[in-house]
Amino acid sequence: MIERMKSLVLICILGAVLIGSIHAQKIEYKKAVGSYKFYQEDRPLSAKQLESKLDTLSDAYVLLEEAKMNRVMATVLNCAGGFLMGWTVGSQIAGGDPNWNLAAIGAGAMVLAIPLSISYSKNMKKAVDIYNNSLESISYSRPKYSLKFVANMQAVGLRMVF
Repeated sequence: MIERMKSLVLICILGAVLIGSIHAQKIEYKKAVGSYKFYQEDRPLSAKQLESKLDTLSDAYVLLEEAKMNRVMATVLNCAGGFLMGWTVGSQIAGGDPNWNLAAIGAGAMVLAIPLSISYSKNMKKAVDIYNNSLESISYSRPKYSLKFVANMQAVGLRMVF
């Protein structure tokens, strides 16, 4: 019986220490040209790695999906705008009759992509902040317990109260 109690107390103490020492790594972000770069433990995260970390939290995942949609739309607008502007400039260089209206439409498409790119960066940053805040609430919450030395006429031991 006493051996069993000793084992139980030891397991409880080890469990409390392990639970208190859980330390998940935060995702850090650094400002880059037009966006953010994401790192964990000083290693860059790919888009797929970042998505796999954020998909466990519904709030962060919603922001991630919105950010991805903004990025796709911005990419489409930038490609279309670049094509239209390039076609017009290419026509001018080749000696043809360029349609400058196409260049203006292309420039307009590229201007429309700017707010979408900004929204992508903001949503990704918010999603990572939600992820990091969830880690803080898990990793810094210490279990509430007390460990006391107890002695009476019949026995001597440790008492752990949760």
